[in-house]
Amino acid sequence: MNDLFEPIKLISDRPTQNEIDSAIVEYQQYDKNYVWAGIRSDIRNNINLRWNAIKGFCERDFSSEFRQIDQHHSRLWELNCRYLLKVRLLRAPRPGEPDVIAEDFVIECTVPLPRGVPTPHYDGRLFDFPTDQISRRVTSVLVEKLAQLERRLANTNTSINYENIPYIIGLGLTHPNFLSSMHMNGMDIPEALLMGAGPLQITISGDGSEGRMGIATQHSITASGGAEIPTAFFQRDEWKKVSAVLWSTKWFPEDNDIKVLLNPNANIPFNPDSLGIDAEIISYKKVDNGYNRDQRLN
Repeated sequence: MNDLFEPIKLISDRPTQNEIDSAIVEYQQYDKNYVWAGIRSDIRNNINLRWNAIKGFCERDFSSEFRQIDQHHSRLWELNCRYLLKVRLLRAPRPGEPDVIAEDFVIECTVPLPRGVPTPHYDGRLFDFPTDQISRRVTSVLVEKLAQLERRLANTNTSINYENIPYIIGLGLTHPNFLSSMHMNGMDIPEALLMGAGPLQITISGDGSEGRMGIATQHSITASGGAEIPTAFFQRDEWKKVSAVLWSTKWFPEDNDIKVLLNPNANIPFNPDSLGIDAEIISYKKVDNGYNRDQRLN
Protein backbone atom coordinates (compact mmCIF):
# COMPACT_ATOMS: atom_id res chain seq x y z
CA MET A 1 0.00 0.00 0.00
CA ASN A 2 1.42 3.36 -1.08
CA ASP A 3 -1.40 5.52 0.34
CA LEU A 4 -2.01 5.16 4.08
CA PHE A 5 -5.30 7.03 3.76
CA GLU A 6 -7.26 4.83 1.39
CA PRO A 7 -10.30 4.93 1.27
CA ILE A 8 -10.50 8.52 2.64
CA LYS A 9 -11.61 10.95 -0.11
CA LEU A 10 -9.20 13.84 -0.60
CA ILE A 11 -10.74 17.33 -0.34
CA SER A 12 -8.12 20.14 -0.40
CA ASP A 13 -5.23 21.78 1.43
CA ARG A 14 -7.68 23.77 3.54
CA PRO A 15 -11.04 22.00 3.99
CA THR A 16 -13.78 23.99 5.69
CA GLN A 17 -15.02 23.09 9.15
CA ASN A 18 -18.24 21.75 7.62
CA GLU A 19 -16.21 19.51 5.30
CA ILE A 20 -14.13 18.26 8.23
CA ASP A 21 -17.22 17.54 10.33
CA SER A 22 -18.92 15.72 7.45
CA ALA A 23 -15.83 13.58 6.79
CA ILE A 24 -15.55 12.60 10.47
CA VAL A 25 -19.19 11.47 10.41
CA GLU A 26 -18.71 9.59 7.11
CA TYR A 27 -15.61 7.79 8.39
CA GLN A 28 -16.59 7.51 12.04
CA GLN A 29 -15.01 4.05 12.28
CA TYR A 30 -11.58 5.69 12.00
CA ASP A 31 -9.62 8.01 14.29
CA LYS A 32 -10.69 11.66 13.88
CA ASN A 33 -7.13 12.90 13.40
CA TYR A 34 -6.56 10.24 10.75
CA VAL A 35 -9.64 11.44 8.84
CA TRP A 36 -8.62 15.10 9.19
CA ALA A 37 -5.14 14.34 7.83
CA GLY A 38 -6.57 12.21 5.04
CA ILE A 39 -8.83 14.90 3.58
CA ARG A 40 -6.03 17.51 3.59
CA SER A 41 -3.85 17.07 0.52
CA ASP A 42 -0.76 18.76 1.99
CA ILE A 43 -0.66 16.64 5.17
CA ARG A 44 -1.71 13.46 3.38
CA ASN A 45 1.07 13.89 0.83
CA ASN A 46 3.70 14.59 3.50
CA ILE A 47 2.75 11.57 5.60
CA ASN A 48 2.66 9.31 2.55
CA LEU A 49 6.10 10.57 1.54
CA ARG A 50 7.45 9.45 4.92
CA TRP A 51 5.51 6.20 4.79
CA ASN A 52 6.86 5.20 1.40
CA ALA A 53 10.41 5.95 2.54
CA ILE A 54 10.26 3.55 5.50
CA LYS A 55 7.36 1.12 5.00
CA GLY A 56 9.83 -1.75 4.63
CA PHE A 57 10.79 -1.14 8.28
CA CYS A 58 7.20 -1.34 9.58
CA GLU A 59 5.09 -4.24 10.81
CA ARG A 60 2.62 -5.95 8.45
CA ASP A 61 -0.41 -4.60 10.33
CA PHE A 62 0.94 -1.03 10.53
CA SER A 63 -1.33 0.44 7.84
CA SER A 64 -4.51 -0.95 9.45
CA GLU A 65 -3.53 0.16 12.96
CA PHE A 66 -2.60 3.63 11.64
CA ARG A 67 -6.30 4.47 11.13
CA GLN A 68 -7.68 2.95 14.34
CA ILE A 69 -9.21 5.03 17.09
CA ASP A 70 -6.69 5.58 19.94
CA GLN A 71 -3.93 4.07 17.77
CA HIS A 72 -3.30 6.81 15.21
CA HIS A 73 -1.12 9.08 17.36
CA SER A 74 1.08 6.17 18.44
CA ARG A 75 1.54 4.81 14.93
CA LEU A 76 2.23 8.30 13.54
CA TRP A 77 4.91 8.84 16.21
CA GLU A 78 6.51 5.50 15.28
CA LEU A 79 6.39 6.43 11.59
CA ASN A 80 8.06 9.79 12.28
CA CYS A 81 10.79 8.24 14.42
CA ARG A 82 11.55 5.65 11.76
CA TYR A 83 11.56 8.29 9.03
CA LEU A 84 13.95 10.62 10.87
CA LEU A 85 16.27 7.71 11.71
CA LYS A 86 15.84 5.85 8.40
CA VAL A 87 19.55 5.78 7.53
CA ARG A 88 20.20 3.94 10.82
CA LEU A 89 17.41 1.35 10.59
CA LEU A 90 18.39 -2.30 10.45
CA ARG A 91 15.06 -4.10 9.94
CA ALA A 92 11.38 -4.10 10.85
CA PRO A 93 10.59 -5.10 14.44
CA ARG A 94 9.39 -8.62 15.09
CA PRO A 95 6.47 -9.31 17.46
CA GLY A 96 7.33 -8.23 20.98
CA GLU A 97 10.37 -6.14 19.95
CA PRO A 98 10.95 -2.37 20.29
CA ASP A 99 9.55 -0.14 17.56
CA VAL A 100 12.88 1.05 16.12
CA ILE A 101 15.61 -1.50 15.44
CA ALA A 102 18.98 -0.01 14.54
CA GLU A 103 22.37 -1.67 14.44
CA ASP A 104 23.65 0.08 17.56
CA PHE A 105 20.48 1.04 19.51
CA VAL A 106 16.78 0.25 19.89
CA ILE A 107 13.88 2.60 20.65
CA GLU A 108 10.59 1.76 22.31
CA CYS A 109 8.05 4.41 21.28
CA THR A 110 5.11 5.52 23.39
CA VAL A 111 2.45 8.24 23.30
CA PRO A 112 0.63 8.99 26.56
CA LEU A 113 -3.12 9.40 26.19
CA PRO A 114 -4.31 12.78 27.48
CA ARG A 115 -6.84 11.35 29.92
CA GLY A 116 -7.57 13.96 32.57
CA VAL A 117 -5.44 16.58 30.81
CA PRO A 118 -7.44 19.64 29.72
CA THR A 119 -6.49 21.52 26.59
CA PRO A 120 -4.29 24.51 27.60
CA HIS A 121 -6.42 27.68 27.74
CA TYR A 122 -5.16 31.18 27.02
CA ASP A 123 -7.34 33.77 28.75
CA GLY A 124 -5.66 36.90 27.39
CA ARG A 125 -3.13 37.16 30.21
CA LEU A 126 -1.52 33.80 30.75
CA PHE A 127 -1.77 30.13 29.93
CA ASP A 128 -3.68 27.95 32.35
CA PHE A 129 -1.29 25.09 31.74
CA PRO A 130 -1.98 21.62 33.23
CA THR A 131 1.57 20.84 34.39
CA ASP A 132 0.57 18.38 37.11
CA GLN A 133 -1.80 16.41 34.89
CA ILE A 134 0.76 16.10 32.09
CA SER A 135 3.42 15.03 34.59
CA ARG A 136 1.18 12.21 35.81
CA ARG A 137 0.49 10.94 32.29
CA VAL A 138 4.18 11.05 31.34
CA THR A 139 5.17 9.35 34.59
CA SER A 140 2.61 6.59 33.96
CA VAL A 141 3.91 5.66 30.50
CA LEU A 142 7.56 5.84 31.58
CA VAL A 143 6.87 3.40 34.44
CA GLU A 144 4.99 1.11 32.01
CA LYS A 145 7.89 1.12 29.55
CA LEU A 146 10.44 0.30 32.26
CA ALA A 147 8.30 -2.69 33.28
CA GLN A 148 8.19 -3.76 29.63
CA LEU A 149 11.99 -3.60 29.44
CA GLU A 150 12.24 -5.76 32.57
CA ARG A 151 10.07 -8.40 30.87
CA ARG A 152 12.22 -8.28 27.75
CA LEU A 153 15.39 -8.71 29.81
CA ALA A 154 13.86 -11.78 31.45
CA ASN A 155 12.95 -13.33 28.09
CA THR A 156 15.74 -15.57 26.84
CA ASN A 157 13.93 -16.38 23.58
CA THR A 158 14.82 -13.18 21.72
CA SER A 159 17.20 -12.18 18.94
CA ILE A 160 18.09 -8.89 20.67
CA ASN A 161 20.60 -8.89 23.50
CA TYR A 162 19.19 -6.11 25.65
CA GLU A 163 22.15 -6.39 28.02
CA ASN A 164 24.54 -5.10 25.35
CA ILE A 165 22.65 -2.49 23.30
CA PRO A 166 21.56 1.05 24.28
CA TYR A 167 17.85 1.03 25.08
CA ILE A 168 15.97 4.28 24.43
CA ILE A 169 12.40 5.26 25.22
CA GLY A 170 10.84 7.55 22.60
CA LEU A 171 8.11 9.75 24.07
CA GLY A 172 5.65 11.39 21.67
CA LEU A 173 3.80 14.31 23.28
CA THR A 174 1.81 14.95 20.14
CA HIS A 175 -1.74 15.34 21.45
CA PRO A 176 -3.01 18.96 21.50
CA ASN A 177 -3.33 18.72 25.29
CA PHE A 178 0.48 18.38 25.48
CA LEU A 179 1.07 21.29 23.09
CA SER A 180 3.84 22.90 25.13
CA SER A 181 4.98 20.48 27.81
CA MET A 182 7.10 22.99 29.69
CA HIS A 183 7.67 22.77 33.43
CA MET A 184 7.55 25.98 35.47
CA ASN A 185 11.33 25.69 35.99
CA GLY A 186 11.97 26.16 32.27
CA MET A 187 12.65 22.50 31.45
CA ASP A 188 10.45 20.25 29.39
CA ILE A 189 8.31 18.10 31.69
CA PRO A 190 10.02 14.82 30.65
CA GLU A 191 13.44 16.19 31.63
CA ALA A 192 12.13 17.51 34.95
CA LEU A 193 10.61 14.12 35.80
CA LEU A 194 13.61 12.07 34.70
CA MET A 195 16.15 14.19 36.60
CA GLY A 196 13.99 15.07 39.60
CA ALA A 197 13.89 18.80 38.98
CA GLY A 198 11.28 20.78 40.88
CA PRO A 199 10.34 24.45 40.91
CA LEU A 200 12.76 27.34 40.71
CA GLN A 201 14.02 28.58 44.07
CA ILE A 202 15.92 31.67 45.17
CA THR A 203 18.34 31.64 48.08
CA ILE A 204 19.13 35.05 49.61
CA SER A 205 21.81 35.75 52.19
CA GLY A 206 20.77 36.90 55.64
CA ASP A 207 21.69 40.52 55.02
CA GLY A 208 20.08 40.50 51.56
CA SER A 209 23.32 41.35 49.80
CA GLU A 210 23.58 38.15 47.73
CA GLY A 211 21.12 35.91 45.99
CA ARG A 212 21.32 32.68 44.02
CA MET A 213 18.70 31.04 41.82
CA GLY A 214 18.56 27.29 41.36
CA ILE A 215 16.18 24.39 40.81
CA ALA A 216 14.83 22.47 43.78
CA THR A 217 15.07 18.68 43.83
CA GLN A 218 11.76 16.84 43.57
CA HIS A 219 11.75 13.06 43.93
CA SER A 220 7.99 12.50 43.64
CA ILE A 221 4.75 14.03 42.37
CA THR A 222 1.30 13.82 43.94
CA ALA A 223 -1.29 11.77 42.08
CA SER A 224 -4.85 13.02 41.68
CA GLY A 225 -5.90 10.66 44.47
CA GLY A 226 -3.26 12.06 46.83
CA ALA A 227 -0.68 9.28 46.59
CA GLU A 228 3.00 10.15 46.10
CA ILE A 229 4.48 8.84 42.82
CA PRO A 230 8.30 8.50 42.71
CA THR A 231 10.09 10.40 39.94
CA ALA A 232 13.77 11.41 39.44
CA PHE A 233 13.99 8.21 37.39
CA PHE A 234 17.54 8.69 36.12
CA GLN A 235 18.76 8.87 39.72
CA ARG A 236 17.30 5.42 40.48
CA ASP A 237 19.18 2.13 40.13
CA GLU A 238 16.39 0.36 38.23
CA TRP A 239 16.60 3.00 35.49
CA LYS A 240 20.26 2.31 34.75
CA LYS A 241 19.00 -0.13 32.11
CA VAL A 242 17.61 2.81 30.06
CA SER A 243 20.34 4.67 28.18
CA ALA A 244 18.30 7.70 27.13
CA VAL A 245 14.84 9.13 26.60
CA LEU A 246 13.96 11.17 23.52
CA TRP A 247 10.81 13.18 22.93
CA SER A 248 9.06 15.76 20.80
CA THR A 249 5.86 17.79 21.10
CA LYS A 250 5.62 18.24 17.34
CA TRP A 251 2.93 16.35 15.44
CA PHE A 252 5.19 16.28 12.36
CA PRO A 253 8.73 16.63 13.73
CA GLU A 254 11.97 17.34 11.90
CA ASP A 255 15.46 16.50 13.18
CA ASN A 256 15.82 19.60 15.35
CA ASP A 257 12.41 19.05 16.98
CA ILE A 258 13.75 15.95 18.77
CA LYS A 259 15.24 16.27 22.25
CA VAL A 260 17.41 13.52 23.75
CA LEU A 261 18.20 13.26 27.46
CA LEU A 262 21.14 10.97 28.19
CA ASN A 263 21.02 8.94 31.39
CA PRO A 264 24.10 9.95 33.42
CA ASN A 265 23.97 6.62 35.29
CA ALA A 266 23.24 4.29 32.37
CA ASN A 267 24.77 0.82 32.38
CA ILE A 268 25.23 1.24 28.62
CA PRO A 269 25.98 4.89 27.80
CA PHE A 270 24.49 6.08 24.54
CA ASN A 271 26.50 7.99 21.93
CA PRO A 272 23.93 10.42 20.43
CA ASP A 273 26.02 10.78 17.27
CA SER A 274 24.78 7.32 16.31
CA LEU A 275 21.29 8.78 15.75
CA GLY A 276 22.58 10.58 12.68
CA ILE A 277 20.24 13.57 13.14
CA ASP A 278 20.57 17.14 14.38
CA ALA A 279 18.68 16.56 17.63
CA GLU A 280 19.01 18.65 20.79
CA ILE A 281 21.17 16.63 23.19
CA ILE A 282 20.82 17.15 26.95
CA SER A 283 23.38 15.66 29.32
CA TYR A 284 24.20 15.82 33.04
CA LYS A 285 27.26 15.16 35.16
CA LYS A 286 27.04 13.72 38.64
CA VAL A 287 28.68 15.92 41.28
CA ASP A 288 29.03 15.66 45.06
CA ASN A 289 25.71 17.35 45.85
CA GLY A 290 23.61 16.24 42.86
CA TYR A 291 23.73 16.69 39.09
CA ASN A 292 24.86 19.55 36.89
CA ARG A 293 23.27 20.19 33.52
CA ASP A 294 25.93 20.46 30.82
CA GLN A 295 23.82 22.83 28.70
CA ARG A 296 22.32 26.14 29.78
CA LEU A 297 18.54 26.38 29.86
CA ASN A 298 17.18 28.70 27.17
